[in-house]
Amino acid sequence: MNRKIEWLITIVDRGRGDKVAEVYQRHHVAVQLVTHGRGTATSKIMDVLGLDEPEKDIVLSLVPGALSREILRALEEELHFTRPGAGTLSRRELQVIRVTILS
Repeated sequence: MNRKIEWLITIVDRGRGDKVAEVYQRHHVAVQLVTHGRGTATSKIMDVLGLDEPEKDIVLSLVPGALSREILRALEEELHFTRPGAGTLSRRELQVIRVTILS
């Protein structure tokens, strides 16, 4: 049984974060945060990287490790993540989760 938990960080153009969240929800991922971000790259760098807008949606999710590849495939199929400028996803395996209770 795979008990790994991965932190998925997905960055897409502003307005597409809800579509990413829908993909995660269909895969029963309950922990998500959709927030706004703004890129700091110059227009020259953005042109080289094939990016068009500095305004971004950032979707942060905790995902069972066994689902991360399946979710990545769904993002590729449904939101065309293999196309330049469609979005980016970073996966980080969580080693330790600590809970601190303050009273």
